[in-house]
Amino acid sequence: MVRRLSLPALFAATALLAVTGYWLLFTVFMAYDDEGYVLISLANYSAHGGLYAKVYSQYGPFFYVLHDALHRVLGYEFTSTTGRLCTLGCWLLAAGGAAQLVWRQTRDAALAAFALGLTFFHLWLMVSEPMHPGGLIVALVTLAAWLGARQIESQSMRGLAVTAGLVGAALLLTKVNVGVFFLAAAGVWFAANLKPAAPARRLTLLGLALLVLLPLVLMRAQLGGVWGRNFAELSAVASLGMLGVAWRDRQPLTAWRDAWWGAGALASLGAVIVAVVCLRGTPLRELLEGVLLGPLRHPGVYHFAPVWLPGAALAGGVSLLLAALVGNGLGPRLNWLLIALRLALILIYSLACLECLSFSAYKFTMSFAVPLAWIFALRLAPAGKANHIPSATTWLGLLLVLQYLHAFPVAGSQVAWGTFLIVPLLALGLHDTQRFIAARGRADLAAILGLVALGLAVGVTGRLVSLGWNRYAESRPLQLPGAADLRLPENFASTLRVISANASAQGDMLFTLPGLNSFHGWTGLPAPTLANTTHWFSLLTKAQQEEISAALDRSEHPVLIVQRGLLNFLAENNFSVESPLKTYLLANFARAFSLEQYEFWVRRDRVIVPLGTAEQLQLAYPRPGEPPVKLELIVTLPARGRIARIELATLDPVPSILAHWDKSTGSLSATALDLRDLAVTVPIVSAWDHPLPPVVRLSLPLTQQLMFDRKNAVIYVRDAGGAVLAEARFTD
Repeated sequence: MVRRLSLPALFAATALLAVTGYWLLFTVFMAYDDEGYVLISLANYSAHGGLYAKVYSQYGPFFYVLHDALHRVLGYEFTSTTGRLCTLGCWLLAAGGAAQLVWRQTRDAALAAFALGLTFFHLWLMVSEPMHPGGLIVALVTLAAWLGARQIESQSMRGLAVTAGLVGAALLLTKVNVGVFFLAAAGVWFAANLKPAAPARRLTLLGLALLVLLPLVLMRAQLGGVWGRNFAELSAVASLGMLGVAWRDRQPLTAWRDAWWGAGALASLGAVIVAVVCLRGTPLRELLEGVLLGPLRHPGVYHFAPVWLPGAALAGGVSLLLAALVGNGLGPRLNWLLIALRLALILIYSLACLECLSFSAYKFTMSFAVPLAWIFALRLAPAGKANHIPSATTWLGLLLVLQYLHAFPVAGSQVAWGTFLIVPLLALGLHDTQRFIAARGRADLAAILGLVALGLAVGVTGRLVSLGWNRYAESRPLQLPGAADLRLPENFASTLRVISANASAQGDMLFTLPGLNSFHGWTGLPAPTLANTTHWFSLLTKAQQEEISAALDRSEHPVLIVQRGLLNFLAENNFSVESPLKTYLLANFARAFSLEQYEFWVRRDRVIVPLGTAEQLQLAYPRPGEPPVKLELIVTLPARGRIARIELATLDPVPSILAHWDKSTGSLSATALDLRDLAVTVPIVSAWDHPLPPVVRLSLPLTQQLMFDRKNAVIYVRDAGGAVLAEARFTD
């Protein structure tokens, strides 16, 4: 009965997490706009082909071929909304896959709920990277962990080899380093479980050497710094410990013919993907550059170090010492020491997820949990009746400790993507702990541990549910093409709308500094070329930058959007944005206006009307009978829109109306404008409830100057039904 009730409860929890994920994904837009770069490269590849030759990308062709195929079959477009829905699918697949893996291994609903909730939490940084290949990577690694565990349990080694080959090929051709890490993990597991003991021992020793050398070679340029040395050493320690457990638990399962099946699957999928992109205009030379040579140079272009907690290096030493003690044989005292350490690590990790500690769960995972992850893969409880069934725990553990390297060289969202398998591993280790304790007559204590795990899962996910709902309830729809369902704080949403409206009305080509490519989808304006990325000043070649400047020269009305906050951040972190193209932009473009941290630039010889802007004017010498102050707005109005009310409001989550005007409070005049600020009609003196031109300057007389925070204020122009016809912001 309990099991029959447990599964519906887990499905209900997954449904709640799906809604929560939607709330979280659709209430965040990161100013650095990685998602825009991914979306525009996907759209350009689908429309034009020429990946790497014409369409710039730092990622492998599998990601592009897959989404192009799905785009053609399912008919979705590459928009901000689509990107979030795809990411939500990958996120739920990872959390659900972790929970199902734990359920299949333990048949314990509390531990499955723990894996579901905390994996979902561990990956919630995915809200910052919609449509990023990281989501696909997480989904592929989850598929390999889940399906691989089933195949190990059923001893289907040929199936496991094919799974490893297909997923390995997909990962290699999505992000080459992640593919190498995955294949290294799969390879050493196969070696440790090879049927002949002598070659298994030799290959495992070879695998051990490779796992130690891999981080050293990968991070060779950063070994002179503390963070690089720490990362390489902790990675080696984590791999050594996990491989030791894999050898300890080895069973004669795999054979050479299985490896050949895996190699064949890898080569077959790889050949198909390479053929598809080459047939769509990518020369083999450019493919090699995009898949391998370019990524090898990226650590020298940009890197971001992980934050190591105090004692991280000591944790590596403790891990090695414990591994040596376990190698000499387990005893009662050592068993209880390992149990205590397991429980302490699980508790600290969970409290960090609840934000009850001064450090994040990600920092703790990088510094302590992964270097000691092997203790959760080690089986302490008697195997009992299931002794003949091989354990999938070391398969999961090896995938984890190798994916740990994904956080190099940029330890941002990659930390979550590379370490999320720690959660199901913690759950499996806790299950082994419960069985160990129950075998010693303390079944009550084992049950309490399960309830505590369930309570922690409820607490962690409950916080995310609350956060997601509050964000969704307090935000407003962005109302831009392809992002209509996206809800952001009104000050940010309003800024993006005003900047986008000016670009759409004033330009025929758009470029951004740094690359803010979501604006292309929101405005419908083309980029100068198909080479679009975020840090184009360091990632694009001189020739590519010259092509962009030439295209801007050919354009009649090019416009430029600059994100000053991002440029300041890069400067503060000593990251140079100097480049030939930036020099060209500064020489040929000038700022027309700025709003929040966004600046709108046009050619130096051009004068524009800044749409969606407001100004409170103090008249130095008003004519007799003329009010001393007036409020002027420049707005675009929909056809047949009639103004009934104008409001001055705050941009707070719960806005306050600071002032309002209608025909009962005073006059409103309107002057039709063209986009060069030329009046084209005689002013309409009484503009209330009157048909107006599409682009107008509205003038509202005031009896006295209004006192308010310009940066936290917006003007709404409404019709008789209360609908917003236009908005205007006070520019910097």
